[in-house]
Amino acid sequence: MSWQKVYNNPGRTSMWKQYVHILSVILFCLWIGLISSGCAGINKAMDNSDMTTTLKMSNSVFLEPVAPEKQIAWIRIRNTTDQEHIDADLIRSKIVRKLQGKGYRITDNPQNAQFRIDANILFADLATKSLTADFATLGGFGGILGGSDGNWKTQVGGGLAGAAIGAAIGSMIKVNNYAMVIDIQLSEKVEGGVHTEIEGRLSSGQAGGVYKEQNMNRTEDFFHHKTRIAATAKQVNLKFEEAVPVLVEKISNSIAGLF
Repeated sequence: MSWQKVYNNPGRTSMWKQYVHILSVILFCLWIGLISSGCAGINKAMDNSDMTTTLKMSNSVFLEPVAPEKQIAWIRIRNTTDQEHIDADLIRSKIVRKLQGKGYRITDNPQNAQFRIDANILFADLATKSLTADFATLGGFGGILGGSDGNWKTQVGGGLAGAAIGAAIGSMIKVNNYAMVIDIQLSEKVEGGVHTEIEGRLSSGQAGGVYKEQNMNRTEDFFHHKTRIAATAKQVNLKFEEAVPVLVEKISNSIAGLF
């Protein structure tokens, strides 16, 4: 009897139709959000399924050719990052093998070398939005690396109100971009020596403090070239320990390629 009354009541029938319509709209929005976010995540994963790498050098270095008996190199690689996965000795050993393959001999005495490679790894981590390979090498040796805008980890998700479900799918798909930046001082021995003038200004205290200028003139046997190399590796769900061997290989190849 009661159902018959509800059914025969035009006002309540209209209200139930409105409820059904609203529910249909909500379900449709959830479906659209799920499809759009999920598809975006799948497309991003497909676009970055293979690892892509880049390598940039701040400036070219040209070394004078020498006779085979003078092809002697001294190599030192240091790591001032806090990354335990970075083995400076491994990078050095790779460079040593590559140079030996070109006929160079390696010495532990820097005074006996015709060429010196002195390098420092100053960054190895997730790249930031402003720290691209191009920007990292823009300032050259000793320049700034980039802004402090946090680690860059592209996460696919979002969309409409119903995209919360799609975002759960997208959060499992992360395109990670890792970078390694190394400063290099490459020195070559010059007959007759090189006259070097160095000027420096040091300050102590806050603004208006004490400034101290230092000047130094000296003659040395080596002419110094300075450059910076930045390598990046990007892939979906890439882990840092997986990116390190690729970055190390690219940087060691680049350094050895200068000879």
